[in-house]
Amino acid sequence: MSWDDGDNFDDAVIELLGDVAPVVSSPNPSTQPAVSSPQPGVDPSQWYGSNPYDNQFSGPLDEPVVTLKDLHQGEAVLDDTRVMPQIESALSQHTPYRDPLIAQLERFAKAGQTAGGKSDEFYQYVEARRAEAQANNNLAEQVGNPASIVGKRLGGSVTVFPSATKGQSSVLSWQAEDDSETGPVTVTIGLATPLAVQGTPTSALRPYAYVVWGSYGFSANAELDVGRGLQFVVNASSMSISLGLDADAADSTDSANLFAYISFRPCVRTAQLMRSKYIDSLVTGAGGAQTIAVPNFANYLLPVQMSDTAGQVQLDFIDTKNVIRYSLQISNGSQGSEIPITSDIVSVKVTGLSAATQHVRLPFELSM
Repeated sequence: MSWDDGDNFDDAVIELLGDVAPVVSSPNPSTQPAVSSPQPGVDPSQWYGSNPYDNQFSGPLDEPVVTLKDLHQGEAVLDDTRVMPQIESALSQHTPYRDPLIAQLERFAKAGQTAGGKSDEFYQYVEARRAEAQANNNLAEQVGNPASIVGKRLGGSVTVFPSATKGQSSVLSWQAEDDSETGPVTVTIGLATPLAVQGTPTSALRPYAYVVWGSYGFSANAELDVGRGLQFVVNASSMSISLGLDADAADSTDSANLFAYISFRPCVRTAQLMRSKYIDSLVTGAGGAQTIAVPNFANYLLPVQMSDTAGQVQLDFIDTKNVIRYSLQISNGSQGSEIPITSDIVSVKVTGLSAATQHVRLPFELSM
């Protein structure tokens, strides 16, 4: 058998396959006329389809041929009795081609409502992912800060006076959305304007801070000397800070400019925190004795400071039963180390033993 002859190609295929399936035969190109333009007076639709590749022949065919035009029209004649089932084509002239990806994106955009009026699962999934992405963006904006401080002031400054009646002035107050935001809060307090002797001051300027912090429904508070500035860390979900000047012997128009702010990165504190108590005029004898309350978080009494170089005082440490538990007599400059404050001591009674009236300071070291 030779397939070199084009006339015998179809016969060879039939011989090989037998009657397994109907065969759509192709015309013998050698017997077909050359492609030419439609002749005048002849309906072009008899010669060409709407697609230039639908028909490659210029005249009627001796045998039915399956063409793209036939497929687009929905059926193709295979022989005199057989018809190919109708095929729906996306390339129909009446249905423009749509990119499947574009169509899918448009469906996603319209996925908000279904016929039942409820958001479908895909829409809910997309909205959840969008909310998650937005939450991540919000976290990025916070740079590790609690969500409750976004858009809030975290500090301020204030002018304060040495007056017992004016007290402290609040500079900031922060409350977390919930206790899950409990974490390290760094407090920075300092002098907005350096302290200096100006003109004829009438009062000593002794800046201090009153700090309240807490979490889980509990709060703590402490007074601290500001000195030239301080910085420390506490763990909290709430914080408030007030600044003031310790009262001097008399109210004054002298003032100090102080500031405070908080942040949410822990720092390394390099100096001990203190709270000093002042006795501006300690008269000699029991009649001039003064009692000082032990500050919160105080665990040591640092060396007592006296204005009289020959000064001497007696310290009586008193417990909650108002009983003196231990006493010490200290001469100016003789105290070489701190005095531990035991947990039952709530106050210290100071009695002057020197002949002269003197100024006395009791600096307490805080365990913060």
